[in-house]
Amino acid sequence: MALKVLRTEALLPELERRFLREANVRIEHPNVVRTLDAGITRDGAPYIVLELLEGRSLDERLTAGKMEPRSVLLLARQAASGLAALHREGIVHRDVKPANLFCCRDGSVKLLDFGVAHFDLASIATQAGELLGTLLYFAPEQFFGAYRADARSDVWALGVVLYHALTGAVPFERRAPIETAMAIVQEPHPPLDASIPAALAAVVERCLAKRPQDRLPSAVALRAALDTVRL
Repeated sequence: MALKVLRTEALLPELERRFLREANVRIEHPNVVRTLDAGITRDGAPYIVLELLEGRSLDERLTAGKMEPRSVLLLARQAASGLAALHREGIVHRDVKPANLFCCRDGSVKLLDFGVAHFDLASIATQAGELLGTLLYFAPEQFFGAYRADARSDVWALGVVLYHALTGAVPFERRAPIETAMAIVQEPHPPLDASIPAALAAVVERCLAKRPQDRLPSAVALRAALDTVRL
């Protein structure tokens, strides 16, 4: 088991709220980390007991550079399946990024960290100016006031992760955060290299459509599209 404890000196109301939100994600799926228990210590610190994972995060893996397309495809299928399991429960992750995808030694991939997840796919609005998640993986619609994030925002984020894994670079990264945000909203991503199999590149392209309605509509649809790719 792995024990995650929120230190009492860091017990700000917003942090505690997000921590308890993560504790409430109880999904039995091979591509979602299992929450085994949660509670409060005698000292008043909230804790979560998780399954112990052996391996490394995708973030750590990508420090060594880009991955082979076949490995990216295997990772993508599992990550999409994990996201689909969340979406079926009405949960939008909102922070899909390499640090929140864990590559286990047995070859499985687990989706982690639901601290900024939202539990209502039908009605998701955030106060103007409040941006949750990690900037480099935000979908374009997440930069607008009272934005609505839904399953398609997670599809975008996973598309950015796959682009990163295939190329070794994040597509919209700029020197300053405001420049990154403007690039995500306004600029096309650099084209994928011709050495990447066309079928896999086409799926990533569909994830990275600027308008949500032009993207693959769900993680289920993404997994189905990935299943048609043969490498």
